[in-house]
Amino acid sequence: MLKLKDIPSLPDDAVDLLGAVGYLDATDLAEVNTESLQAELAQANVQLKIIDVHPTSEQIEEWKRATAEHSV
Repeated sequence: MLKLKDIPSLPDDAVDLLGAVGYLDATDLAEVNTESLQAELAQANVQLKIIDVHPTSEQIEEWKRATAEHSV
C-alpha cells in the first residue's frame, strides 16, 4: 500500500496534517470526500498549526491527483 509520505510531490506539511487526522496512505485519500476532508483538516490545523494557511479544496484535489498518479 502506497504511503502518502512516499509521494514526492506531496508537501511534507500536507503529509503531516493528513497523518494527524488519520490519512496515511493513498487509498484513504482517494476515497474521502474533498469537502469533508477540507473541513476536517481546517479544524485539526487550528489546533495543531501545521500549515500556515488551511488547505483549499483545490489543493486537496491536487493531492488526490498526485496520489492517483503514483498508485498506477
